[in-house]
Order: sequence, then C-alpha cells, then structure tokens
Amino acid sequence: MIGGARSIDSLATATYDEPWSTYAWLRAEAPLYRDDTNGIWVVSRYQDVFDISRSPERYCSGRGVRPKEIVPLSLISYDDPEHTRQRRMINRGFTPRRVRELAPHISALSNELIDEIADRGEIDFVEDFAVHVPLIVIAELMGLDPRQRNDLARWRSE
Repeated sequence: MIGGARSIDSLATATYDEPWSTYAWLRAEAPLYRDDTNGIWVVSRYQDVFDISRSPERYCSGRGVRPKEIVPLSLISYDDPEHTRQRRMINRGFTPRRVRELAPHISALSNELIDEIADRGEIDFVEDFAVHVPLIVIAELMGLDPRQRNDLARWRSE
C-alpha cells in the first residue's frame, strides 16, 4: 500500500454506499492506492485519472477495470483501437440533436417502467429500473425488439 496504514476494499458495497470519506482519505493520504483485497490500483485525484486516461502507451484498461468481472462492462474496459471504434459507433446514436429527439420517448419509457414496478413496494433501483431504460433505447437503435432487454442484460454479464 502507498500512503497510510488504512486498508480499503474499493469494490465493497459499503464503499459504494458511502464513498465520500473513503475518497477524501484517498485523495489526501494515498492518491495512488493498491487495493490488495481486489488486486487493483485506485487512482483518486481527477488530474491523475485524466492523465492516465490519455496515456494508453503506459496504462491500459483492456485487461479489465473490475478484476472480479470477466467481461467488459463498458467502453472503459477497452483499449484503442477497439475503444475508439466502439465509441464512434455509439456516439452516432447519441449526438446532442438525437438525444433531444429521444428525450420524450425516454421519459415515456421511464414512466412505463415506473408503472410496471410501482406496486412492488420495494425494488432494486439499478436492476429493476436504471438498467432497462438504456437497454431499451439501445435495442431500438439497433433494430432489436425492446422486449429482448432481459436477454441484452443477461448478455452484458455473460
């Protein structure tokens, strides 16, 4: 560990639930921190993250950004040239103009999903709501049946 004697599990649920004090400590005491529990480095200062993200000759994301996950979870899991290829493909569907055009539809989708889950009394916000809106929009943009969103969600984690 670089920095003080504190041990942090950066992937623990508690860290996600209340990250503020952990990241305040990291920024002050260990801006580059080795999380031995998960076998990863944690970079906590904006400028360092900015510099690292623009230095692909020295740093990579292609071997994963979440060591316990064996699949790429997002574009940040790729290095160039694959990162740029996929980003360009996605960006075409999400120009500012296109997002403005999609906003009423996204709002309607959100309301439909809320209506579907409203009577449950309790939900997991991410799994029951937040994952579905972008999956439906992406499915529609790809010409897929949006009812396949559960398949898309499953495929993203396989």
